[in-house]
Amino acid sequence: NAPSVRIVSVGGQTAPTDPRASLDFPGADATVPTGGAQLVVIDAQYVPLDWVVGVRAVPKGHIDFSIRAAFAGGDETHSTWQATVPLDSGFTVLQVRAYEPTATATAGETEESADAETSKVAPDEPTP
Repeated sequence: NAPSVRIVSVGGQTAPTDPRASLDFPGADATVPTGGAQLVVIDAQYVPLDWVVGVRAVPKGHIDFSIRAAFAGGDETHSTWQATVPLDSGFTVLQVRAYEPTATATAGETEESADAETSKVAPDEPTP
């Protein structure tokens, strides 16, 4: 079976199983009540426990960044990972990925090995 990862929730809000990553209202996949650090929960299937699972955040109009998730439980057939991601007010697209680390790779040079999911997160109120 091929490895796969998906975002389960952001800031306690359930993420859809088929996210659309719309960058406008009312199309947000999830809405968190406030900005700041938000817990992102990730479901992984058939991901070896020595792989890296990470979240890439792309705030609308700002520079993207990545955060490595921490293993929370499970085994290689089904595991849960968590990352605390700082979210400003406004729209942010989140992508999750899992990959096998290599000794010669540097940050950003590893190949994505698991399915990526994109999820759009927005605050309760739109910002100009």
